[in-house]
Amino acid sequence: MKNALMIRTKAIYLSVALVALACVMIYTVVQAFVLPVIQQETEEKELTRVQGLVNEVHAELEAGAVLTRSSAALAESLPLTDQDFQNNLPHVIDQSGNQKIAGGGIWPEPDAFKPGVKRYSFFWGRNAQKQLELMDDYNVPEGPGYHHESWYTVGKSLSPGQCGWSEAYTDPVSGTAMITCTVAIHRNNQFWGVATTDLMLTGLDQMMHEMNQSSEGFTFVLGPDNQIVSFPDFRSGNLDMKKLPEVVAKDPSLQPLQKAIQAGQSTSYLPEGVVTGDEAILSLIPMPKYGLKIGMILPAQVMMKPVGEMRSNLYLTVVPMLLIFGVVLVLYARKVMNWINETSQQIHHLIQGGSAATLEIHQRDEIGLLKEAVNDYGQHLHSLMVQIAGESDHARSHAGELHDLAYVLSERSNQQLSDNTTLASAITEMAGSAEEVAQNTRRTSGMVDQTRELITERQASVADNRQASEKLLGQLQDTVKIIQQLSDDAGQMGSMLNVIKEISEQTNLLALNAAIEAARAGDQGRGFAVVADEVRTLAGRSQGSASEIEAVIEQLRRSASHGVDTVTSARTLSEESVERSMQVFDGFNEILDVFRDISGHSSHIAEAAGQQADVSNEIHQLAEGIRLANEENVSTARQLTELSDVSKQSADRLHELSSQ
Repeated sequence: MKNALMIRTKAIYLSVALVALACVMIYTVVQAFVLPVIQQETEEKELTRVQGLVNEVHAELEAGAVLTRSSAALAESLPLTDQDFQNNLPHVIDQSGNQKIAGGGIWPEPDAFKPGVKRYSFFWGRNAQKQLELMDDYNVPEGPGYHHESWYTVGKSLSPGQCGWSEAYTDPVSGTAMITCTVAIHRNNQFWGVATTDLMLTGLDQMMHEMNQSSEGFTFVLGPDNQIVSFPDFRSGNLDMKKLPEVVAKDPSLQPLQKAIQAGQSTSYLPEGVVTGDEAILSLIPMPKYGLKIGMILPAQVMMKPVGEMRSNLYLTVVPMLLIFGVVLVLYARKVMNWINETSQQIHHLIQGGSAATLEIHQRDEIGLLKEAVNDYGQHLHSLMVQIAGESDHARSHAGELHDLAYVLSERSNQQLSDNTTLASAITEMAGSAEEVAQNTRRTSGMVDQTRELITERQASVADNRQASEKLLGQLQDTVKIIQQLSDDAGQMGSMLNVIKEISEQTNLLALNAAIEAARAGDQGRGFAVVADEVRTLAGRSQGSASEIEAVIEQLRRSASHGVDTVTSARTLSEESVERSMQVFDGFNEILDVFRDISGHSSHIAEAAGQQADVSNEIHQLAEGIRLANEENVSTARQLTELSDVSKQSADRLHELSSQ
């Protein structure tokens, strides 16, 4: 048996595992549940701070817009005199000495305030003593004027009472960041000029710096075209009044910030580098009315600070409690193990003292109840041993009888196995012989079938030959008729030649008589004598040709007679050939009938031999199954003999043990 850990060791491991599991659970809960909640709350809190800053900036800018509207309304109602404008407007612009107001004024159109005067503005700015002072710089004829300034031209497109905000700029005198509000002035329902108020943004930097200290983040204000109005404490250099793209070109680590601002989302995550050594979250709120964007960059370390504090508090409270619980568990486990070891020693003592020994019980607790149960089991075991001693005697005697019976069974099984093996061999030989007969019969049947096919083919050839002979016989008969007709025609030609010969002889006689008469006529019959001579010559030639033709016809008649004899002989041979072909055809039919009988008998023999082989195989399989069963019986008998030996030995040992 493999050695296992002791329970006290398991208790120590369990305590350590419990503490480790608690730490893992705390970390998992914080990361999976607490962190998202705190992160969301931090984002909402940051947006709330930014919104508060937006509200403050909105209040400051709206106060400047109200002041500018008041100046414009006053300019629309005052008489067009220098005294009225100079006496009333400074009190409105000064706002009781509000230092956030850098200055303000009224800027009429050319010839609007006084005919013939192109530039007639009223502008009050603060001097070194922070007091408003009327300045006439824009009215100098040699100067550039003010009608082409952006803060002036924008007023022509504004509706009544609407404030148009300029981009933030740096005052050339004080070097302070400023922004200008422009409101259009209308007199007699026509554009007359603009009223402006210059607001100083120095208080904005202070507000941003205080926000950075309270939030541990970095707040900023962007103007139109991503101009940085205020971005304190973010980099070592001053970023105010610079274009963000220009700053990014010099510091590429701010590219993610630029992309997030261009995306315009209220919350964005920034990678490490925007804030040195840490990731960050950006909260951005636009102010489209003023062309501003206010945002805050909060480092991830600051955002995760509440999570770290909560995790530390959990570790400081839960882990010590778990350690105390583990120590108590280990100490109590050791005490319980001591009680168990004491009980184990007493049980070993019981084993050494025999079945009659008993354990001592000192306390009626769980250990005492365990000892009492062991004592009861010992008494029960003692009674069982007494019964086993009696049964062991019977088992030993029965084991001997079983051993003898198993030996006899083994001998009989071996003899039966030998007989079955001989039977299986004989059946195998018989099955082989039957299979060989079946194969030979199948081969014979195949050869008979091939011979039948060959005879059938030759029978077809004989039939074709008979048909050809019959056709030849018919043609020979036609030939005999033709030759006989030819002989008859030759006889007719002979008769005709006889007529021709007679005519020739008569012609010859007539020609001779004509020659005689011509000779009698003398010179007058000389020409006729020549003709008669020619006729006689022609008649002689006709007689010669007729004799030759007669000889040819005679030869033709003899040849026709010989041809008739030859064709008659060939016809007789053809008739004999047709008769022999019929005899051969009938003989082939008789042979085919015999081969059909042979093929049928061969098929029956092959089928019977196959059935005999199948039966032999089945008998062989049965004999093989009987042989295997006998082998199993022999093996079982052998095992039974061995088991009877073991049973007898066990009965002897059991008798010895029960006798102790």
